[in-house]
Amino acid sequence: MPDWTAPFHVPKWTQEEFVKYKAAYVAKHGYRYSIPGFEDIIHLPVEKPMTFEEETRWKAKDWDFFSSERLAELKYIKQTRKEKFLDMLASPIPQVLNNRAALLTSIDDTQDALSTLTAIGLIAAKAAPRAISTIISGPVGWLMAASNAVNFMQTTISPERWGIKQKRMTDEVTELNPATKKGRAKLLNKVKNAKLHSGYAVEALQVTDNIFGVGIQLGQLMNLPIAILAGAVRRAVGKPVTVKYPVPDLPHWARIAGKLPRATTAMWTEPFHSDVIAETTQLIGLNLAAQVTRSFVDDWNPLDQIEEIDKIEIQAPYPTSVLTLEVLEEEDPDWRDTIGWPSTGREWSTLNDLHDASVPILNDNFTRYCDTNRHNFHGFTGAINATESTLFNMESVDDEHTIEHDYTAWCKTLHALQNQGYSFPFDVTPAQTACYTTWLEAHEGAGSCPTTPEALAYAQNHCGFTFVHGDPY
Repeated sequence: MPDWTAPFHVPKWTQEEFVKYKAAYVAKHGYRYSIPGFEDIIHLPVEKPMTFEEETRWKAKDWDFFSSERLAELKYIKQTRKEKFLDMLASPIPQVLNNRAALLTSIDDTQDALSTLTAIGLIAAKAAPRAISTIISGPVGWLMAASNAVNFMQTTISPERWGIKQKRMTDEVTELNPATKKGRAKLLNKVKNAKLHSGYAVEALQVTDNIFGVGIQLGQLMNLPIAILAGAVRRAVGKPVTVKYPVPDLPHWARIAGKLPRATTAMWTEPFHSDVIAETTQLIGLNLAAQVTRSFVDDWNPLDQIEEIDKIEIQAPYPTSVLTLEVLEEEDPDWRDTIGWPSTGREWSTLNDLHDASVPILNDNFTRYCDTNRHNFHGFTGAINATESTLFNMESVDDEHTIEHDYTAWCKTLHALQNQGYSFPFDVTPAQTACYTTWLEAHEGAGSCPTTPEALAYAQNHCGFTFVHGDPY
């Protein structure tokens, strides 16, 4: 089983088991998401959700029911939603203005999911040790394109990092890096037979930043039971949605997790503007949600149970939060007209329409996120979780045996050289490294990978330098 799945499958808890586990976690940690290993560096804000009784008392304006601290907290949450919504009202960008209610709802859905799933975060979210802090803050950063990886091998060599330490850092920074990890789904005949475009989009091995959007759309596909239960699914031809067997009565926490692909499709298909905290929070939630989905799809696979799935339409995120509904009613009486998908401009869209319109924007925005945040831990952690969620959603369509995963040719070549004790010479020139990088990228483009002898020979015979073997000091 691949490394990105083995320790991180979420247990198939019952609702009672999850509530008990969640209560124990909150009692110990509170409502805050701390990245494992980074407790003193990264804390992502997680809102404590309103209980049913709190919602009832809030609607009745029974302010005496709440403690002063909790009342202040809820007022603050409402104010943050209001400020975000007013920003949308003032936005000159049509996708934001025209779909503002759906976008605001996506914030709610993200916070609901993360506040619910924080209890499994220590199991599900991967993070790298702090030893790589010098790499992240250095001139190259954590984002490993071929040229960056070559520079990385040069700049990280120093006496105290040589050998095992250097290899460990290289492994950690590239293990789930979206520019080094590749994946494809080998047996998506179910998806293609259902006439869904996602089945054709991941047939060839591609780096995960190129299939990030497909992963999200596959997540929406596998979470159709959640959308059906929420009344957010209909048939495009006007007929009722028909299923072969009753839709399973999934636990409440699984239903909340299932909203994340929909929320991410909405939020990440608006024009990119980096809010690293909000975006990283959503990518972590997306990963946790993908693993929750994986734990349930074996019991009810939409591809087997829903007829004419290509004709199913999914509704854009629709608000249910008491606080958000108050903001919308107070600030924008016409908010119901602004429920829509930013990528299609419609409230209801088929899986294929969402795939075709959303995937290019999702991939582009994810690439921008990675590049913008290549020198901070938030970006590194968000990218790792995005990579994992993409592979998990691909796996959920069938099982882990359908997923082929690999590293890029240049990543494997440089790792092989390093593992065998080779390093770049001190006097290598930029022109020589550019020559070598171009050759590695050509191999990746051709789908081939050079052997170590070939890699050594090309450097010497075509690029004019010779790799040093052993400790250069």
